Amino acid sequence: MRIREEDLPLRLVGRIVRPGDLEFLRSLIAENPGASRNQLAHEVCRLWSWNKPNGTPRGVSAKLLLLKLHDSGLLKLPPEPQNRRGVKRPRTPSNPAHYPKLTPTVKKQVRSIRTQLSHLTNRPNYAVLANNLFLRT
Repeated sequence: MRIREEDLPLRLVGRIVRPGDLEFLRSLIAENPGASRNQLAHEVCRLWSWNKPNGTPRGVSAKLLLLKLHDSGLLKLPPEPQNRRGVKRPRTPSNPAHYPKLTPTVKKQVRSIRTQLSHLTNRPNYAVLANNLFLRT
């Protein structure tokens, strides 16, 4: 949905945004040129006292609000961050060829407990272990 300034006031991400709020956000961004999107979102939460019922800031909601206004052309946010090296590094899957070879006895034992391990694979720590064992046999 494309938001226009004429559409304000408008409810976005659970908060009513008025023309004055838009001007406030623009001045906040102008006053903090080196701030990241996350820093701006947390500053918005602090200045607007925009908190969850448990008292923590609604940082994700604030960032989503800023992004919606940015995507509509109503705000100009800082560029998206990149990692420390400035490039996105693709994830490399683990390579089973680098695993040590298993002896026939161990392979037989692993095969016998596969069914017993299968119910543990919904737990992340056990899933990695189980997957590595299954790949090696």
